[in-house]
Amino acid sequence: MTTVHGHEIMEFLGTQDEGITAEDLANYVKTTYGSETSFFTCCAENLSLDALLQFLAERGKIAFKDNRYFLGDSPPCDHDHDHDGDGHHHH
Repeated sequence: MTTVHGHEIMEFLGTQDEGITAEDLANYVKTTYGSETSFFTCCAENLSLDALLQFLAERGKIAFKDNRYFLGDSPPCDHDHDHDGDGHHHH
């Protein structure tokens, strides 16, 4: 079993200017990491690829548009989580 940090998938998405379909992304993961891959992030672990993508999409890390995944607008790792939900950081 291979465990892969979610940021590796985000970095890969960042190289896909045209986005990538879920099927192609799954094939990439299988080819790169093997079929027994689970993912973890700074606050979750043992995620399937689908669960990872859902997790990242909910946080704005990736975007899904026209059946393709793209890198989202949020910075990859942001440990000062924004709890007021307006998407802006108050310092």
